[in-house]
Parts: sequence; structure tokens; C-alpha cells
Amino acid sequence: MADFWAALMALENCGLIEFIPHVFESDGPEAEMLHAYPVKDGVCEPWERRVAIAAHAAGFICLTPGQRQWAIEQARHLLPAPSHITRLAVIGIARLRYRPQTRMTAAWFAKSKDRSEAWQPVYEMIAGNDGAVGQIA
Repeated sequence: MADFWAALMALENCGLIEFIPHVFESDGPEAEMLHAYPVKDGVCEPWERRVAIAAHAAGFICLTPGQRQWAIEQARHLLPAPSHITRLAVIGIARLRYRPQTRMTAAWFAKSKDRSEAWQPVYEMIAGNDGAVGQIA
């Protein structure tokens, strides 16, 4: 496996692939993907970044002032989760920077956009749309 990981790192270092964190119901093989949660600007789609910022703001608003300070100091990325999801997982998915222009790729990105657009208003409602956090660190 050492050769595989070395090759994967070489592709990432060359900028040919990028890892985008995604939120899943669990780390199990049958877990449903909720949405992307990119933590860096520029390596994601605009809707992915918007839902990540909304999720972080919603998570931030749920904390006490002391917890908020700790989260800022530790540069934590926050996300409130529904109570029925007990094993939430954030898993990086490798994507080609230069994606093929195929129907399957377009369908995957359309579904990703739909998921993000479904979760964003939920997070905005939790955060109260007050923009208390701003950008993810």
C-alpha cells in the first residue's frame, strides 16, 4: 500500500486531484452522504462552500460563549447534527481537478448541489441568519 499512497500524494501535490470533505450519516459502507463540507476556498464548488459556512455558523450559534472561544482558538469546523444521527462522519473524497465532461459526472454534481441546497436553509434557520461567524477559518 505504500506505493499507492505515494502515488496518490504525488497526484495531489501536482494539483491533479483534491480531497473535499463530505458529511455522512456514519462511516459505514451504506451511509448516506449529506453534503460536502469544504474547509478551504478555491477547491470546491460555490454551493459546497455556502453550505459549509452555513453549517459552521449553525454549529457556532449552538455553543456557549466559552465553547465558542475554544472553537475559535482551536480553529474547529463546526456542524450541528440531527439527534437521530449518532455516528456522523466527515470523509474526504478525492476528485479530479479537471473533471471529465460526462453525464455521470454532471449527475453527481447536480445531486451534490441539490443536497447542499437542501441543507443550507436548515443551517441558516438554526443560525438565525445573523452571520455571527462569517468565514470558516
